[in-house]
Amino acid sequence: LYQGSFDAQWEIDLWGKVRRQVEAAEAQQRAAIEQRNEALVSLEAEVARAWLQLRGAQSIIATLNTQIESAQQTLDLTESRQRGGLSPQMDVENARAQLGNLEAQLPQYQAQGRQAMNGLAILLGKPPGAVDAELQSVQPMPALPDIVQT
Repeated sequence: LYQGSFDAQWEIDLWGKVRRQVEAAEAQQRAAIEQRNEALVSLEAEVARAWLQLRGAQSIIATLNTQIESAQQTLDLTESRQRGGLSPQMDVENARAQLGNLEAQLPQYQAQGRQAMNGLAILLGKPPGAVDAELQSVQPMPALPDIVQT
């Protein structure tokens, strides 16, 4: 003998329960997609912030290095003039202090640059130091557009 069985459930959705469940599932899917998009925008913003912080620190370091070079030349000239009796010792001390002040600022901006580079590496999913070679070269800050598009 052969016996077969066929069970099927069919429910009339008079009150819209199933339809509402489907709509709720679709809404949850859309919400998950929006949360993902929001996370991507946040990540992009953090990468941009770290990159701008890096380029800003590099720009300041370059400017400080130029100023340090100039201050060193001023100190050398002032010391030479003082040895020749043309400048007082106070001028030498002022030039030395100016040079020291400029040199004292460098470590702060170097640390900011290293922190930004390490932050960029982490945001890109790499270990700290992994992107240093690409980011070491000083590049100018990008020009801002005249009109910001929204």
